[in-house]
Amino acid sequence: MLTVPYAVYARGTVIHHTAIKIRSVNRPVDIGGITVEPGEVLHAGKEGVIKIPPGCLEALPERAADMRMIEHLSHIGNRRDDLNAHEERDRTMGLFKKYGFI
Repeated sequence: MLTVPYAVYARGTVIHHTAIKIRSVNRPVDIGGITVEPGEVLHAGKEGVIKIPPGCLEALPERAADMRMIEHLSHIGNRRDDLNAHEERDRTMGLFKKYGFI
């Protein structure tokens, strides 16, 4: 059986193929303890949902690429067998500093 990971964040539970009733459009909605305003940008995954502050949007693509590089380099370093746990941690923290996250 083929499964597709698909996250749904909703106020309630519905059965598959149920009729959807749209009550309003372009209005704030409360979901999962947060209020989402029209035009806000969200990021969702297995871990949950976050709102991205408007002031961060311009820098987001570059910072996401930087974080991806940190993850890549960190995984390479963590595969080494000549570093102990403290050295691996220090190396990864150095990557965060190098890319300006701390």
